[in-house]
Amino acid sequence: MNETGIETKTRNNGSRQGSDRLAATRYAVFAAPDGAFGEAGAQWLGWDLHGGRKIDQPDPPGLPRPLAQLTQRPRRYGFHATIRPPMHLVAGATCAELLSALQALCTRAAPIELPPLTLSAAESFIAFRTSRQSAALNALAATVVKDLDRLRRPLSQREITRRNPGALSIPQQLMLARYGTPYVLDEFRFHLTLTDQLAPEEFPPVGMAAAEHFAGRLSNPWLIEELCLVEEDADGFFQVRGRCRLGQQH
Repeated sequence: MNETGIETKTRNNGSRQGSDRLAATRYAVFAAPDGAFGEAGAQWLGWDLHGGRKIDQPDPPGLPRPLAQLTQRPRRYGFHATIRPPMHLVAGATCAELLSALQALCTRAAPIELPPLTLSAAESFIAFRTSRQSAALNALAATVVKDLDRLRRPLSQREITRRNPGALSIPQQLMLARYGTPYVLDEFRFHLTLTDQLAPEEFPPVGMAAAEHFAGRLSNPWLIEELCLVEEDADGFFQVRGRCRLGQQH
């Protein structure tokens, strides 16, 4: 039993397997709606990020494909906006240490009221996006990325190659090299993803179905009062491991 009250085992296969599992686990920081908005998003994607469970998706009429096929990739992440994209922990770091660091920076921040959210079909997928940039949100996201970077395991050359840096802009390549992900700091764009990439003819029926599904349940304005530390499970699905209130001492 260590000082945190967590039983640990050493010099056996269980310990080695646990270390291997920790090394393979990815962690991220999300802003994840709750209430009616969060419930609607979980239903649409078929995954409850807060409860860590699959749920039945609706079957809207008029879709070009089943909703489960349209949402395969975003389902694994749940309904959220990414603040710090998924990363592996550096050797020796723990989830508890990461959560403590996130809690510390959240106490120095304040809740953020977002500009209005709208359904948008930009960038080949449907998502909720803000009608304009939020300087406060961008600053908070940058702080999270910078403050937690000491706990991030650097990418291997193979991992960098897999991200196809040649397809990125020069600023995005610089972010990939510095922070292990291209879409942070000046490249950060707040959004809550609802679909995989769609064919052009799929946008109208899927967008209409999404608008009907979220009607009356959209939080506008959405006041972000907490950030969530999420962990990827063995099946590749993310779930909340800790919730950190903005501006609140822990």
